[in-house]
Amino acid sequence: AGVRTVMITGDHHSTAEAIATELDLVRGRSVMTCAELAAMTDADLDGEIADVAVFARVTPSQKVRVVRALQRAGSVVAMAGDGANDAAAIRLADAGIAVGEGSTPAARSAADIIVTDGRIETIVDAIVEGRGMWARVRDAVSILMGGNLGEIGFTLIAGLLDGSPALHARQRLLVNLLTDVGPAI
Repeated sequence: AGVRTVMITGDHHSTAEAIATELDLVRGRSVMTCAELAAMTDADLDGEIADVAVFARVTPSQKVRVVRALQRAGSVVAMAGDGANDAAAIRLADAGIAVGEGSTPAARSAADIIVTDGRIETIVDAIVEGRGMWARVRDAVSILMGGNLGEIGFTLIAGLLDGSPALHARQRLLVNLLTDVGPAI
């Protein structure tokens, strides 16, 4: 879906790297452990964040630290998780997502969105659908704005040339009704 994915997990380094490699998340980026993350300052992390694909064996507070670093780098961050250890990062993210009906109450209450079917692919489907919906809304608004600006221009120019309104209030409302109803539907 054109979204950069970063794995932030409490799992062991080798397990996280194997899963990330299988999912093709690494793509030449590195895997960072909790010890490496703990040794870094925020400035160091900000400089490295773009080159890291996996944060392994991290604590809940380190998950929050990674989310903050991604936000400081200018990214809009969505955090998906299912456990209490994910709750703080889910709450901090721009879009917090609890995955699965079996997610903990802490994760569910921290989340903006709850994916009830437990499939991470549902998030990708939602992104694609959301982008399509946004494009349709943007197109409809541009059509409505173009039509309304034309009506305003006609009214102003006709009023300036003649000195009186070209259309009365009811006539303007009728024109507006006829030109806006179709695109609005």
